[in-house]
Amino acid sequence: WRICLKNRSIQGEVLGEVYMKAFHPPVTVTDLANSLDVSVRELNRFIEGKQPVTMPLAVRLAIRFRTTTRFWIGLQHQYNDRFRASTAHHLHRLKR
Repeated sequence: WRICLKNRSIQGEVLGEVYMKAFHPPVTVTDLANSLDVSVRELNRFIEGKQPVTMPLAVRLAIRFRTTTRFWIGLQHQYNDRFRASTAHHLHRLKR
């Protein structure tokens, strides 16, 4: 099945699909939040795209999944760029 990106951020999709489901059994949000020492609510909000990645969270994710903080910050920038482009497109259509 495919995830609807309207409800998830790029970084949320990567975290959920690539990292959390890669484990057998898959890692739950609760387990991951506990291992990162963040609240379940904060991690859920991040996955859903309702909260941007923060530097502390990027560091924790990088350590946990052996990536870099730049990787997670870069995903956030991609999400921001895509959101801005989509918003600009919709505003342009409304002005017609």
